[in-house]
Amino acid sequence: MGVSVKSLIKKLSATVVALSLLLGAVSAQAAEQTLADAELKAAYVQSNIQAAKTGFVATLPAQILGLQSKTIYSPGANNVPANLAITLSMFSVNSASLMNLSQANPLSPFGSSSKIMSSGMLDNWQQYIDPQAVGQEIGQVSPEGFVLEEYVVTRPAAGQIAVRYVGHSETEIDEEGNLYAEQSNLIFTLEAGLITSVELSSNAEDYLDVGLTTYEYAVPEIEHEFDKAVNYWKASHFDVTMLGNVDRLIKAFKTSQTAALKSGLTVKSTGKALPGFALYEPKLKKSALVQGASGKPVNGISFDGATTPLADAFAVVLGLDMFPGSNAIKFTSKTNTYTLTGANGQASTIKVNSLGRVTSVSSVFFGGPSVDYTFTYAADKTLWAKWGNFGPTSQRLAQWIVGAKDELQTPKPVFTKTSTGVKATGSKGKSISFKTSGMKATAVAALFKQLGYVLK
Repeated sequence: MGVSVKSLIKKLSATVVALSLLLGAVSAQAAEQTLADAELKAAYVQSNIQAAKTGFVATLPAQILGLQSKTIYSPGANNVPANLAITLSMFSVNSASLMNLSQANPLSPFGSSSKIMSSGMLDNWQQYIDPQAVGQEIGQVSPEGFVLEEYVVTRPAAGQIAVRYVGHSETEIDEEGNLYAEQSNLIFTLEAGLITSVELSSNAEDYLDVGLTTYEYAVPEIEHEFDKAVNYWKASHFDVTMLGNVDRLIKAFKTSQTAALKSGLTVKSTGKALPGFALYEPKLKKSALVQGASGKPVNGISFDGATTPLADAFAVVLGLDMFPGSNAIKFTSKTNTYTLTGANGQASTIKVNSLGRVTSVSSVFFGGPSVDYTFTYAADKTLWAKWGNFGPTSQRLAQWIVGAKDELQTPKPVFTKTSTGVKATGSKGKSISFKTSGMKATAVAALFKQLGYVLK
């Protein structure tokens, strides 16, 4: 196809950044907007909500030589343990890569790099839809150094909203060494309160996806496109002689997911990049996921989706690299171990037990840090006693404590007691508060200590 794997990975990385917090909490919006069109802004918000709930298909404008790219997010039950696909098509040749995104999994290698980025499916259009939400005002320098010179909203036809957007950067240099300047015209098409397409013309073609981008939200179409992507993935990533092993691995991971929901699960992540553990208790249908090195403050915590590391592991090992040749995937029956060698240096092992359940996954990709998981099909009683019995307020407080560094964009916020609860203050003086009503002061102090944070 003439598309390098590095280019594909770059596109995948950009997609993850744009999607990973799509599935997280939606930050509060300013109460009053003077530039944003109310109907367009409402459609933007509703489109992101709908995309996170039922999925979407985003088709980007065709690029050089007709290269076509699609992003398909399918959060329902799929025929592989993954939910995100990126497809590339050119000259009737198709390829795809698979990833997995979850709402709140701090152990996920696909979402950990974008915690502090407030985003959604349509986030790349936010500055055009709601400039003030990103700190842009007419004639003023934004926090990112951009000066918005002109912003005009019109309605050229029924169901269409046009935006003219003109400005320049005080800090960013274009490829010719001049200050970046932009003149863009966009037409947003709305159907049933959702944004279904964006047509962009702009002088900033090196920076933006100029042309027509379309969005589909109908579940049958999403599932159809995802199934096609899986077929593209199999055809483009594996030698035909390896497809039997691929199907057996798919079955092993899906069998493991089913077993985890029935019997429980303990996941231990021992790699240096994302150390931690995940627990699922089937009788209570509750989860606990904790990310952080032993003896250090907890870096991420969640109480939902403890079985998703199985899908993460599948996507890391099989979803990205290519495995050409008849020896790229080997199975050793004596140890029930699959060994995978990718074309771009990925080396992985997957072990299964006599029941066909995955018990460990280890993978090194592009020479980076390894991803190492072990899976036991019961919730560890000792860990569950410590982390699994949080009440609703304790859960919210724990997530607030751990998330304060991202909210305040400071590595070490200062936590202090207040008359109604606790307060976190960042390095620039910004603060956020949490009301601890219903919790005893001793319980609040104990939670801070358990998480590895100091409450003054």
